[in-house]
Amino acid sequence: MYVRQLDFWEDTLPQQFDFWSSVRAAALDQLDECALLRQSLL
Repeated sequence: MYVRQLDFWEDTLPQQFDFWSSVRAAALDQLDECALLRQSLL
């Protein structure tokens, strides 16, 4: 059972990392757009 859990973690960790890096990239894109909007309004 313990070994199976390890396999599970090795499978899901990279997926979670990919998920969070894409979430982070999307958030940074949003921030960039907000900054550009603010600049064009000023």
